[in-house]
Amino acid sequence: MGWSIGGCAINKGFHKDGRELGIETEIYWKFLKKVSYDDAFEKHKKKNFFDVCFLENSTLIISNLESAVFGRPIKEGKILSFVIQESTMNFSIDIYNNYKYERGVIVENNEIKMEQGVKSEFESINNDHTEIISNYIKEITSLSLYEFNESMEFYRFKYVGIDKQIEDIYYMLHYKSYLGYKSIFPVLEKYNSENLIVLFDEMHKVISKYNINPFYVDIYSSNPHLEYNSEIGNIHKLMENYSVLIRDFMTKKDNTKEFVNQFYTDQQIPYLFKLSEYLRKDSEIYDKIVNKENKEKVVSFNPIKIEKKWWELWK
Repeated sequence: MGWSIGGCAINKGFHKDGRELGIETEIYWKFLKKVSYDDAFEKHKKKNFFDVCFLENSTLIISNLESAVFGRPIKEGKILSFVIQESTMNFSIDIYNNYKYERGVIVENNEIKMEQGVKSEFESINNDHTEIISNYIKEITSLSLYEFNESMEFYRFKYVGIDKQIEDIYYMLHYKSYLGYKSIFPVLEKYNSENLIVLFDEMHKVISKYNINPFYVDIYSSNPHLEYNSEIGNIHKLMENYSVLIRDFMTKKDNTKEFVNQFYTDQQIPYLFKLSEYLRKDSEIYDKIVNKENKEKVVSFNPIKIEKKWWELWK
């Protein structure tokens, strides 16, 4: 068989829904369907498609060649990224262990053009690059390239990009910094009431953590330390999304409106992220809007009570 495949081998198992695996490898994908072994190992796989074999304690991802050229470190564990193209005798190996780069090889026309790191014992006594990669796969998954077969299940995922992926609340909660970089209006249209409440909870925790007054537009003037914050991205975009979430979505539904009213009165909601420095100095206006009816609720940021945990929402 003339191999023409790329992919990754990882020395730990993942749930078959692919969510955790996609996050670990930073591949913004969605599950499509199960496929056969022959489909998974087909030559000339189309771009953006990934076929995954989920083993008990390891994982094999098969992709097109271009997707596998560059290594993909993961936070914990060992990962091999590989390319095998026997028709041109081009190969590549990238190995990371707990985010540390261990080995890299690029072969063109069966000649090594670049190598870094320490060779394995098998690599030192073998010059067949397909066999070398197969052996690395076996070290990581306990199966060589040739031991994957028709009896195994493969799950096909398609790269869709983060904008599409975060329509699943699970991903939004993992990519929370996204809330401070882009408008989430299109995503919110996809969320049900429970999802909106969970997202409010997460955003409100951030606002509470950094002691941000949700009515101010000029946030940086009183919180200069927030201007460059990796957790929340652009604080103005975060607050814009927060106010849009409340005003344009949560107040439109009875069950979520009732929830928001635990924190803000109907009088206050229109002024979220709206008060300028000028209005802040006008104590009469400021007290009327922010403090008069609900000062204690807004300042204390009372904890939110939700019957379900966020990870139970899709069960």
